[in-house]
Amino acid sequence: MNARKKIEVILEENRNLLNMVRDEHIADLVEKMDSASNIFCFAMGRSGYILRCFSMRLMHLRYPVYFVGETITPKIRSGDLLIVLSGSGETGLTHHVTILAKKEGATTYGVVGSLDSRIGGDMDHVLCLPGGSKTHFPGDIPSIQPAGSLFEQAAFLFFEAIILEIYHQHGSNPEAVLSHHANLE
Repeated sequence: MNARKKIEVILEENRNLLNMVRDEHIADLVEKMDSASNIFCFAMGRSGYILRCFSMRLMHLRYPVYFVGETITPKIRSGDLLIVLSGSGETGLTHHVTILAKKEGATTYGVVGSLDSRIGGDMDHVLCLPGGSKTHFPGDIPSIQPAGSLFEQAAFLFFEAIILEIYHQHGSNPEAVLSHHANLE
C-alpha cells in the first residue's frame, strides 16, 4: 500500500469513528465550557499533547483554561470544568485527577475509548470514541493503525470541531484570535 492509499485509509477510519459524534455532543461540551468559571484539561502521553493543543486554542478564544500540572494552574473549585482524554479509560493519574476534581465539586467531562472503564464510569459526562487503545485493541472501528492512533486522531478532530463551533459563535474573527496568539516566539 503506497503513502497516498494509507492517507485515504486513515481518513476513512476517522470518518467512520467520528460518525458517532452528534451535533448534541458538540453543543453540550460548548455549553459546559461557557458556563464554567474555569476550564482544566488533563491527559497523559499523546492524549496530553492533543489536550494541550485544545487548551491553546481555548486560550486564543479567551477562555480561562489551564492544563493540570503546569506551574500556573490554580486550585480547581465548584463551578469549574475538568476535561480529560484517555483512550483506555484506565490511565491511573488521569483517573486520580478526575477523583480529586469531583471531590472539590468540579464538573467532569471525559472523552474515552471505552465506557466500560474506570474513567468512563466516574465522569459526570462522557463521550466514547471506541477507536482502540493500548488495552482495547482493536476498537469498535477496524483500523490498520497502531493501537491508540485512531482514537487520538478522532479526539483531536472532535476538539477541533469544538473550537470551530466556538469560533463561529464568536463571529469567525481571525484578528480576535490572533490578538491572543503568542508573540514571544
